[in-house]
Amino acid sequence: MKKIISVLLCAVMLAAMFCMSVSVGATAKGYDAAKDGELLYEVKFGATSGAYQPYIFGAGKEVHAKELVVAPSADGNELSLTASGASAGRIFYGGKIDGLKLGADKKYTIEMEMKFPLTSSGNAGYYFNFGGYTAYDPASTDGNKAMINDASYTNLYGLYGRTETEGACFTLSAAAGAKLPGELVSDGAVYTDIPDAARVGDAYCKVRVEIDGYFYAVYLNDVLYDQTTVNPTVLDKANDLGVTFYLYNKNVNLNVKNVKIYKGARTGAKSIRDDASNQLLVSYDAAYLGEKLYDVNFAAEKGVFTLRRIANSKDSTKTVSDDGKMITLTKGSEKGGTYLGSNIRGLKINADTKYTVKFKVKTTGTYGGSIGYNLNWPYTTAAANSSRFNLYGNFNDMGVDRKLKFANHGTEISGYGYNDMAYDQFNPAVDADGFTDMAYEIDGYAVSIYLGNADKNGEMTLYKSIPLTAEQYLDSDDLAIFLYVYNENRSISVKDCSVYKGLVVSTTYEIPTTDAPTTDAPTTDAPTTDAPATDAPTTDAPVTEPDSPVTGDNTAVILMIVAVVAMLGTAVTVKVVREK
Repeated sequence: MKKIISVLLCAVMLAAMFCMSVSVGATAKGYDAAKDGELLYEVKFGATSGAYQPYIFGAGKEVHAKELVVAPSADGNELSLTASGASAGRIFYGGKIDGLKLGADKKYTIEMEMKFPLTSSGNAGYYFNFGGYTAYDPASTDGNKAMINDASYTNLYGLYGRTETEGACFTLSAAAGAKLPGELVSDGAVYTDIPDAARVGDAYCKVRVEIDGYFYAVYLNDVLYDQTTVNPTVLDKANDLGVTFYLYNKNVNLNVKNVKIYKGARTGAKSIRDDASNQLLVSYDAAYLGEKLYDVNFAAEKGVFTLRRIANSKDSTKTVSDDGKMITLTKGSEKGGTYLGSNIRGLKINADTKYTVKFKVKTTGTYGGSIGYNLNWPYTTAAANSSRFNLYGNFNDMGVDRKLKFANHGTEISGYGYNDMAYDQFNPAVDADGFTDMAYEIDGYAVSIYLGNADKNGEMTLYKSIPLTAEQYLDSDDLAIFLYVYNENRSISVKDCSVYKGLVVSTTYEIPTTDAPTTDAPTTDAPTTDAPATDAPTTDAPVTEPDSPVTGDNTAVILMIVAVVAMLGTAVTVKVVREK
């Protein structure tokens, strides 16, 4: 009997250990069943079955897909990808982790080691989410053209660049290497510097991505590179947790090894948005109508508003005052759209909200620039067609034509173009520094524009109301401040920008006052009560005969042992006593 029990215990313990381990190349451990910090999945490249089945997809050209060399190691821990073609072209290799989803309440850490391309013209990317694509068959001659032309890869988020020993070489990324604005370094327009610890050249660099809902942070050799919040609408279109790599440049090689996925944050990454130096004065819900919510700080690098290039930085410069109250965006001699700004985190636009954004504005030249008030944040290729409302033109340069239009991006809203707005008939009040007072009142989705009127001693006067709808916002419901310039040798300056709850230009709100109540404290004599005396009941403890030692049939005991060991998953020593 001892031998039988020993064999059963060994079998149970082995089974328990197997259940506690992660099935590499097989099914990932369930998210809800795992503890924070627990390993959910370890990638095994080259597996022919299981939760992770990577493939080539989203190739820019069929030839590039055919020329990609995929070489996993014998143990599956490492992967080599080589773009062997003579020309550059988009190539993705990856897939989802079956059973692991992203979303507002999901937290993950992905760790791996990456050896980026060595050449200065070579870059590589890693993307942590996945949608549903059609695998590419290199043997196919025409069956995958739809996949090749498929733009759904634009829903992917991650990182892109190389670990060069010097210079700017890295960015947060959306889609096929597109640059994504971050809260620290990545500006959405150019490659940026990386931590000194990550400048390893063609050696392996530790890459860690921590995901908290729609927020993610990238660490390089255990040093934080950047962090950002991705657009929920975009991420939800590809909400499977994935492991995908991206190459574009010709004749480059990427090596990856030891890819592991954990539940929760490994380091407890904290968003710089929590920085107390640049926060809302009061939350929207807590504020009364007419109360100031925020004074915009254009110089802040942390907090609820951090200035970033949203799109295209072609030949443009920004100048910010030391106190952060004034900003100027200037174009050089080259045309091209430049958007500069950010959402104000914590402030959303919906049917019930009421905001006023007040500021002073100055432009130079006809079609000088614009200032807008909403964003789909962050800006991505997939969000390019989202709404971005702004008033564009020449606000107060009296030396040239004064024209204004209300626009979405740079395109006028029908009925509110240059010829409709009649700004040449409005006489703006211009102060000694060349600035005009302006305000947006945002009532639900509709917006009213107010400008200082010289004919009324500078009084804020309604210039135009635009009855926008929820559908026109196209998910761009973040209250924001952004500047836009396009034409060469133009500039726009904005200063003294503040945000209020309510429509404070057109409406005078009473500030609520609350008198503290005065109450005389009651005088009460404390009652005196003799405590009752109660004899404690006496109860004889029940007498229970001890269980008999194990005799005869041991089935019940064995079943109990199996149950306990299975639950604990730990080694247990059991001594069976037999009557002599």
